[in-house]
Amino acid sequence: MKWQRLPRSFFLRDAEIVAEELVGKLLVRQEGETLSLLRITETEVYKGETDTACHASRGKTKRNAPLYEEGGRYYLYLCYGIHWLMNVVTGREGEPQGVLIRACEGAEGPGKLTKALGIDGRFRESDAENGELYFASDGALPSVCRKKRVGIGYASKEDQDRLWRFASLRKQERESMILQKRMEAERLFREEGYNCAQAVAAAFCEETGISKEQSVALVSGFGGGIGRLRETCGAVSGMVFVLSALYGNYDPNDQTAKKDIYRAVQEVAAAFSEKNGSIICRVLLEGCQVTEGVTPEKRDTKAYQKRPCYTYVADAAEAVASFIAKHPIGEKLQFPD
Repeated sequence: MKWQRLPRSFFLRDAEIVAEELVGKLLVRQEGETLSLLRITETEVYKGETDTACHASRGKTKRNAPLYEEGGRYYLYLCYGIHWLMNVVTGREGEPQGVLIRACEGAEGPGKLTKALGIDGRFRESDAENGELYFASDGALPSVCRKKRVGIGYASKEDQDRLWRFASLRKQERESMILQKRMEAERLFREEGYNCAQAVAAAFCEETGISKEQSVALVSGFGGGIGRLRETCGAVSGMVFVLSALYGNYDPNDQTAKKDIYRAVQEVAAAFSEKNGSIICRVLLEGCQVTEGVTPEKRDTKAYQKRPCYTYVADAAEAVASFIAKHPIGEKLQFPD
C-alpha cells in the first residue's frame, strides 16, 4: 500500500470540510520500525465558541488552548478519566475548531481507536504533519453521509440537530446490518417462542445457508444454559453455532484453521462478556425472576420483563453480526498478531 502524508494546508480549512475529507483517510502511527494504521470511517465537527457542544463554548482555558492554535495540531483529552479522545485542530489561529476522530475500521469508537494505536496525552499539541502520528491518503474516496452528532445531550437543541457527524456509507450499511440482526433475533425470541439459542441461530440462517427449521433443530437443546443446566448462556451457544457454520474448520488436520475458529469464538464471546459481565447463564440471571415455559403472549408481562434474556439474545446477535462485518463470509479469517 502506498500513501502520502496529508500536508498542514489540509487542516487550515474549515472543520466541516476537513471532517468530511478525513473519512476514508488513514491514521498512521510510526513507532521506530513498527507501523500501525487504521482507516477512518467516522468523524465529528466541533466548531467555535457558539457551538455549545464544543469545549471552547465557555471561552479559552488551559485545557482547550490547543483548539485556538493554527490547524494541524492534535487536541487530546481524557473522557471520564479513562479513554483518550483525539481531535485534530483545523482552521486559522484564534478560531477554535477541530475534528474528533470517532471511528476507524476495526476500532468502532473514539476510545477504542486511541487504545489500538497507543495514542495518549503525549501527543497533545503535537504536529499532525511531521510527527510519528499522522494522517495519510492512499487515494480511497468513500461515499460519505452526514448525521447528527452523538453523546452531546448537554448541548442546545440547535447544536444537537446540526449534521456535523460524517460517516462512510459502508459503515452506515454495516451498522444497519448489525441492527437488523439484533432486532430479528430479539423478535424471534419474544414473538415466535424460540429459545435463546434458536433465536440467534435462526436470525443468521440466510448467511449460514442452513434452513430455519434445521438451524432451530440443531440448537434446540442449548436453551436455558444448555438444557436448563444454567451453564453457558444459550444465546452464546447460538453464537458459536453460527460462527462454526460460517467459518468452521472442515479439515481436522488443518491446525491453522482450527486455531482461527477458536480465536473467532473467543473474540465474539469476549465482546458479549465485556458487555454483560459473563457468558454463564446462572451468573447472568442472578437476582432475576426466571420463568420456565413462558409463552410468547406472556413475554411482555411485568413479571417476565425482570428476566433479561431477550437482551442477551439481542447482544449475542449483535456480537456475531459485528464479527461478520469485520470478517467477510467466504474469506480466510485474519487476525492481528
